[in-house]
Amino acid sequence: MEAAKKRKMNWSANEINALVDGFVEYQEVLEGKLSNQLTSKVKLELYENLTESINSQSLTQRSVEEVKKKLSDIKTDVRQLERKRLREARATGGGPAIADLKDWQEKLLSALPKVSIEGFPGIDNFKVQTTFNAEDKELSEDEERILAVEEQKLALKEQKLEIMRQQLQVQADIRDELHNINSFISSISNVTTLASCNP
Repeated sequence: MEAAKKRKMNWSANEINALVDGFVEYQEVLEGKLSNQLTSKVKLELYENLTESINSQSLTQRSVEEVKKKLSDIKTDVRQLERKRLREARATGGGPAIADLKDWQEKLLSALPKVSIEGFPGIDNFKVQTTFNAEDKELSEDEERILAVEEQKLALKEQKLEIMRQQLQVQADIRDELHNINSFISSISNVTTLASCNP
């Protein structure tokens, strides 16, 4: 029987701070739409650099995929904390922010689009009923869990889409290389033909 795979250590505060700092600094590239200038290769290289920066402060070596998953997880957690704060503030007519919000959470929250937390303008996503009882609270918690699952599904779909984009980019690179090789072979053939015609 094979030995059980050793579980990696939990993320340290230094690792998370490095992850958040890197995300905030390069957010425009990491979350930007792919284009001729912003390719999947550019994004991957940036993630690799971010991973190296995190690993330089860690006793545990993280992979690029682990970094992507952790980033997705902490963004989801911060959104949920802020939604909870907004609901409680509207339920009581105001109130303090979540007391245990950490510095890195505040920094990450400030970088996230408000629409991903508050919803679209004109739609009261946190409307509180005047009759707010225990049953309503339980339903709200259930909805929060469902939302968290949906966000995780979305993150997985985004990762799959990114892999597909990378595969397409590799295929395009291969086509370019084949075209260059064919052009080179053609040019050699032309030179050989000319040489044979002019002894």
